Amino acid sequence: MYTPPHLLSLIEQRLNELGMTQAQLGHRAFGKADNTAIQSLKKGSSPAIDRLEAMASAIGWELYFGPPRRQAAGLSEPAREHDFALTNATRAGYSPLPWLDYGIGKGSAPVAFLDTWLESSGLIFDNLSATTPTKINIAGLEPKRTLAVIDKSAPRQGYGIWCLKEGTQTLVARTLFSNEHLVIQASTNDLSPRIVEDWRGGSIQPAGKVVWLGLLSPE
Repeated sequence: MYTPPHLLSLIEQRLNELGMTQAQLGHRAFGKADNTAIQSLKKGSSPAIDRLEAMASAIGWELYFGPPRRQAAGLSEPAREHDFALTNATRAGYSPLPWLDYGIGKGSAPVAFLDTWLESSGLIFDNLSATTPTKINIAGLEPKRTLAVIDKSAPRQGYGIWCLKEGTQTLVARTLFSNEHLVIQASTNDLSPRIVEDWRGGSIQPAGKVVWLGLLSPE
């Protein structure tokens, strides 16, 4: 039987391996960035099985209850049942991304990505968010049918597709960081680009670099 101190030691060791904070664990497991679960363990409280399962999934582990599982002869890994039918996407190795602006999707995650793909692409889950822009300056794409995944930690430099916030409006456009200015490309080449001088003190702010664009199916 695992006691709270034993569970705490195992979880803290795994967090160190992953470079994950307690707050990040809370966000992945319960949808909010806090360390309440860890603090409860430190106080000697055993978590409910559903909360422990959520924490295990968030750190790439599993919680198992059932007959002893036997290792197949000649194989180095124990046999495992597939979990693709489960509603918890993280159990199949997927991480659901949060909305950039909370409330837009009534709390539901708009998209989930395979953890191994995120890792191979050099993307960190906690830096990613999804948004449906109010305007997009890319020919052939409609704002209401476009889902953009952005990296909020990307350096504000160079040229690329960026998500920009101006008040309550969200714009996705090809953007150039030129010294202290932003050059925002229009939707077509016959229109002049928008130049934002000294953007760091202005009303338009880069929310993140777009790392993935998806087309939503029509309603």
